[in-house]
Amino acid sequence: MSLKFPHSEVIGLDIVPPILQDENIPDNCRFEIDDCNLSFTHWVNTFDLIHVRSVDTGIHDFPTFLFNMAQIMKPGAILIVSAGLPRFIDENGQPYQDMNEGETGFSWLQKSFTAVYTEYLKATSPFNHVDDVAGTSWATWEHWAESNPNFEQVTTWDMDIQIGTWKPAASEEIHYAHELCQSNVLRLMESYVPLMASSAVSDEWTKRWHVEAVNEIREQKLHSYLRWRWMWCRRRDREWIPKD
Repeated sequence: MSLKFPHSEVIGLDIVPPILQDENIPDNCRFEIDDCNLSFTHWVNTFDLIHVRSVDTGIHDFPTFLFNMAQIMKPGAILIVSAGLPRFIDENGQPYQDMNEGETGFSWLQKSFTAVYTEYLKATSPFNHVDDVAGTSWATWEHWAESNPNFEQVTTWDMDIQIGTWKPAASEEIHYAHELCQSNVLRLMESYVPLMASSAVSDEWTKRWHVEAVNEIREQKLHSYLRWRWMWCRRRDREWIPKD
């Protein structure tokens, strides 16, 4: 972003330090460590654009988070939110169902992801509320943004990204995106192992689903997509209104 728009000032924010080499960081870019569940009063009325990507599962109260984002945006600024959904899509555009081994349409990838997602919701249960379930906020982004008096022009859409290169791409850039998607899903599978190790699921089953799911991805046995959800909205041209 900072390279494409050299006239801008870009701030990257994460809860952990980024793994970067200083010589690769442009002069108009810097990184800060912070928790998105806290307020950002030191940045009131600062940003022209905020891009929130793949962090909704770590946000405890998404409606409040949206109010906090509006507070640090300039009037007329744009907010973009995106996240991968916990459901893989087959080559016909239909979601894989959570089936048992041996059933037609069974996928180790979806089976393992469903198990991981279930354990994640258990782990985040202290933050779950009736209308604000941690880890499922993507389902109601549009409702919360439209209910927020600080936003207008709320738009939501889904995009399916091919996992791997099993189908030719229209360009080298899209081909590279498919390779990145495959690589990222593999990394996700590795990161889920510690979560499952602390669950009630047996180590034997965990090891098996991990091996089988990774093989499905690497060998491209499944012609599948990862569905991403996007939302953008505009900060209204008026004073910020706090949450009641």
